[in-house]
Amino acid sequence: MALAVRAALRRRLSLTALLLLTACSPTRGVPIFLWHSVGEGNLGDPYDLTADEFDRQLDLLDRWGAHPVTLDRLFDALEGKAKLPERAVVLTFDDGRMCQRTEVLPLLAKHHFVAETFVVSSFLRPDAARRFVEHDAHGAHPMLTWPELSQMAASGVFSVESHGRTHRSFHALSAAEQKREVLLSRAELKLGLHRPVDFFSYPFGAFEWGSRNLVEQAGYRAAFSVSKNLSTRFAIHRVSIARDQTPSIEAALRDAYGSPPSTSTKR
Repeated sequence: MALAVRAALRRRLSLTALLLLTACSPTRGVPIFLWHSVGEGNLGDPYDLTADEFDRQLDLLDRWGAHPVTLDRLFDALEGKAKLPERAVVLTFDDGRMCQRTEVLPLLAKHHFVAETFVVSSFLRPDAARRFVEHDAHGAHPMLTWPELSQMAASGVFSVESHGRTHRSFHALSAAEQKREVLLSRAELKLGLHRPVDFFSYPFGAFEWGSRNLVEQAGYRAAFSVSKNLSTRFAIHRVSIARDQTPSIEAALRDAYGSPPSTSTKR
């Protein structure tokens, strides 16, 4: 009997903790997912998914009745200016890689989904002949050009946001350098696209405590990382998806919405 009582108490405390966590979350439990690459072909890059795997993940979101929304719509709803659909989620991509235009956009359009791309402004080049290619331990990553990014923004599928100007970790930057990253990236993207840029994601998910104040003072609506231990508007957690991590998507959906809908909501 005592064991049963203790087990029931543990379940109640766990539920209470979950409710408190959701209540404190700046996005009120709406899952926000993060990808980097789809179809780049870098087998050594754990964050480069195949197109088939990503398409299956979008099918999973469909089966769960998930409704991707823009960050503008999410924050308008949080501020009482709009309403969210049931089972809202946000799909985000970092770095501004070329595959987001060639591989990701067609698959999102096929599912009638919208997404956000957080772009490094200094990586953008005027044409394909001068395309910037970032090299790291995982391989080569061709980046978007200005015309390609403009096409994405005009498609209605992608909204464009800032991922800094040079893709340097804020842990390695002074406050003045962080401020330049935050301000110049936004100014360059707004000038190049003639569209608002209202959200920021920290390169490598890294930031100093003062970074949040810099982003807020620059006029962004919110900022994003991958840290699970913070719950502030300028350090919002995203679920980062690597190869073979489709179960992480389902786990986040289950935490937010309990179970899939009983009837299909396939578009």
